[in-house]
Amino acid sequence: MRADARRKRAEELEEQLRKLRMDERAVQSRVSLLSDMEKEYEGFSKAVRVVMREKSRGTLRGIHGTVAGLIRTEDRYTVALETALGSSLQSIVTDREEDGKAAINLLKRQDAGRATFLPLTAIRGTELQERELDRMDGFEGIASRLAECDPAYGEILRNLLGRTVVAEDLDAAIAISRHFRARFRIVTLDGQLVNAGGSMTGGSAARNVGILSRANELQHLRSESERIQREAAEAETSLRAAEKELANAAYSVETAAIQLRETQDEILKLEAELKQRTLLVEAVEASLTSAESSMGRSEEEAERLRLAAEAAETGRDGHRREAERLQQLAEAQSRDRKSISEKLRELGKAAGKLREREAAIQTERIALEQGILEWQELLKTYAAEERERAESRRDLERKNEDLRRRSAVRREEAEQRSGEAAERRPALENAMQERQRCEAGRSKAER
Repeated sequence: MRADARRKRAEELEEQLRKLRMDERAVQSRVSLLSDMEKEYEGFSKAVRVVMREKSRGTLRGIHGTVAGLIRTEDRYTVALETALGSSLQSIVTDREEDGKAAINLLKRQDAGRATFLPLTAIRGTELQERELDRMDGFEGIASRLAECDPAYGEILRNLLGRTVVAEDLDAAIAISRHFRARFRIVTLDGQLVNAGGSMTGGSAARNVGILSRANELQHLRSESERIQREAAEAETSLRAAEKELANAAYSVETAAIQLRETQDEILKLEAELKQRTLLVEAVEASLTSAESSMGRSEEEAERLRLAAEAAETGRDGHRREAERLQQLAEAQSRDRKSISEKLRELGKAAGKLREREAAIQTERIALEQGILEWQELLKTYAAEERERAESRRDLERKNEDLRRRSAVRREEAEQRSGEAAERRPALENAMQERQRCEAGRSKAER
């Protein structure tokens, strides 16, 4: 049972490790895709990509990065802040106005489009100070307070989001706008806008495809990948320990098999010794019988000689000497009888010891035979476990082959989607530029 439990535990750990490895590959594949999109500034306008490329080459200096790359927020507020920032997500933060000017001149020379630059030395921002906002139903917070960034970019964050309120839903946004007479912009968690002045913008919005959503997803995926790697390392360590225990169990079974053979040899030796001792006991018993028979005959002969001596002494005085001789012979035979009796007692003791030894050997033989039966059962159990493990390995190989085929199909689908994204990029750039122009026009109209 203990060996079966160890085998089951090892199989569970192996299955857990296989699933973790699959999850890790899936997460790493997604991380690689999103990292490449960020590195290539996928979804940004051509002008932004040109500026960031020249910045990486060292042609442009004082470029910090895009707004989208410098701020972070919780998943709950991602859609709201993406909507509130709009094209400002692609605005580029610079050290000074001169750095922005150099980038604009480069875009003009290369006819690479237009971009917005936010110099740290020039941009200043403020936040709403409406005290009654905290008491409004559905109020989530001032947008600038729901995002995080390096303190150096605090003015940028307040400039872009300091006068935007985040509300739970459109009903709450409308109620807040009415209460404050549409003095500031309000965005809902699902991306609907109530603009300053009362106009509304909304509809369906694709989730988890925006620039800010992508950055959040990438951060979560990296954390998830680290967690999976830790769990996989722990599972692998546990699996190695379980495999070591199984190896030790196999070694124990092999050792038991060797001991079983040695025990069988010992039983054969004991059986031979028992047979020899039995023959010896039989010989001793035969000797005892013979000695008892001889002693009986000696007693009869002594009695006969004594009677003859008495008769001779009574009838013939001349035969006295012969009688004395016969008397001496009888005494000698009596002494021999005592000696034989002593030997018989010794042989009896030896026979008793032999019988005890025979009983001990028999008991030991029974114990060894029981041990043989137990080891044979253990060997059968181990053989059955080996067959089950072989079948499990074959099943895992079949599953791995199926997973490799499915992975190849998904890789082809990903390459196809990447190609489609590349084909759609020009249209997206045109749409972003058009959106920037609309945002610029709207900002002018609001001012």
